[in-house]
Amino acid sequence: MTADEVALRFAEEQPEATRRRELVWQDPMPSAGAGAEMSGIDYMRALVAGEMPSPPIAVTMRFAPIEVEVGRAVFEGAPTSTCMILT
Repeated sequence: MTADEVALRFAEEQPEATRRRELVWQDPMPSAGAGAEMSGIDYMRALVAGEMPSPPIAVTMRFAPIEVEVGRAVFEGAPTSTCMILT
């Protein structure tokens, strides 16, 4: 049973304890194609500047690069302790 299936089962059994979050993300293929034409550091700088959409995993896990330089990258995230059902 997948995590989503378990979460949905518990959502039906315990609706009062259920939280939902809508995810909005872009198809990663166009960004990956553009990124393939750039150096890694330039791609990361474009992410920090908001010139490229974030990868779907970054949206799902609520993290993003906030500083990038050669040999160093700083990411910021917003962890949560509640189980979320992605709908």
